[in-house]
Amino acid sequence: MGLAESAKDMVCEFRHYHLILCALMNTGIEDTAVIRAKADLADLDRKIGVIKSEENRLATQRQGLESDRSRVLAFIEMYQKYAAPLAGAGADRPETPKPNGADHPTDGRRRDRVSARNSRRRPPVHKKPPGTPTTNEMIFAALCDARERGLPGLAPKGIAAFIRQKWWPHLKGAAVGSAAWRLYQEKQIRKEGDVYALHAS
Repeated sequence: MGLAESAKDMVCEFRHYHLILCALMNTGIEDTAVIRAKADLADLDRKIGVIKSEENRLATQRQGLESDRSRVLAFIEMYQKYAAPLAGAGADRPETPKPNGADHPTDGRRRDRVSARNSRRRPPVHKKPPGTPTTNEMIFAALCDARERGLPGLAPKGIAAFIRQKWWPHLKGAAVGSAAWRLYQEKQIRKEGDVYALHAS
């Protein structure tokens, strides 16, 4: 074999090993890039998951706020419809002057007879007078009145006393207690001990 042929064989062998080396180097670069891309993908997935969790939390918070707003708005509309007109009517009602001789014994007996007749004409205790708001609306009005007077709230007896004075003289206290408890269970009002109150606005 001549020198030229030996040199030619060496060049061919060198090229062969060079191609193998380049292939190995390229494969290493590819693996590194893929590993880095996978790490970036995992980081992006994590960030997307955090954003989705935050979106879900904000959506839940918004639903709660919208529910609270609906309850407050319903209370305002109910109060303006029932409690405010009654309060204004009571303030504008003139005092009825007593007739002459009102203290006469005969007048007293006459008043007793009229009172007895009116008592017999009163509706049964279990029936609500016509035009009376719903029990829930009356409870809201009582608690709103308590807040305006600076009270922390009202027990069922206090709520019943307000309703008897405003609308329903013969209201049973048990009906108020059960209705207030249902409103508390529905989270429309709050309760501390025996005292019910409106949510903080």
